[in-house]
Amino acid sequence: MKRPWIGIPARYHEKSNYIGQLRHYLDAILWAGGIPLLIPVVPDDEILRAYTERIDGVLLPGSPSDVDPKRYGAAPHAKLGKLYPERDRTDFALLDYSEKNNKPLLGICFGVQSLNVYRGGSLVQDIPSVVSNAVAHDNDDAADYPSHPARHLVRLSEDSLIAQQTRKSM
Repeated sequence: MKRPWIGIPARYHEKSNYIGQLRHYLDAILWAGGIPLLIPVVPDDEILRAYTERIDGVLLPGSPSDVDPKRYGAAPHAKLGKLYPERDRTDFALLDYSEKNNKPLLGICFGVQSLNVYRGGSLVQDIPSVVSNAVAHDNDDAADYPSHPARHLVRLSEDSLIAQQTRKSM
């Protein structure tokens, strides 16, 4: 069986010149039998197209930044986080590729937000100021991942494709 190539946009961390906390995503793809391919955040459509021609699926990872509210027709909230237009552009190019070519896509945290906006949805820009009793997503006490959001449980529907694939690989 051919091992699928899974494209992951690399999250550049500007303060330390390293590519963000992607190791757990790479390990998960390898564990599941895929081959991860890191895709740099670049402004060149031709380079992005070359990457998309080689991948069989997309994993959009989390990010400590926010989707630009201009992408869903909203004015910026006073507590809006940092924006990375280049990253938004890369995510949207991968979403467009995935959608047009019927390729599998998994969005995690920020990746789900990108997918939501790509498909015409909007976002709450600062959950704590709008939602009472919101789940905290900042992980200030994690020395290993100072800029990484907090982790929390995700429940899979028993009949979902991902739950079925997980059972098969065990």
